Amino acid sequence: MTEGAQNAGLQVNPAALQTFATNLGAEAGELTGLGAGTAFSTAVGALPGTDFGAVAQQSADVVHRCLARMGERLTTVADSMRTAAGSYEMAEADFTRALTTIGLQLP
Repeated sequence: MTEGAQNAGLQVNPAALQTFATNLGAEAGELTGLGAGTAFSTAVGALPGTDFGAVAQQSADVVHRCLARMGERLTTVADSMRTAAGSYEMAEADFTRALTTIGLQLP
């Protein structure tokens, strides 16, 4: 350990985690709602009598599923962060209660 280094420990800001989780959840919703596959859907009837319509529809479906899946994953991360923030808040409240019970106070 270097001279003068301090053991700061883990410091968590539950409010910052909550804010980040909320913003990430909103981004996930916007990503899912993009409907980027609709551009391909418009092209489905562009070249009648060819296989282009089927390929364009497959592309639309794939893009839609990919965006929905990415949105779901971001939502899962946001939910986990929200849960973690709540756990940190609870742990701090429990610790404060325990110290108060024995007559000590947090600095």
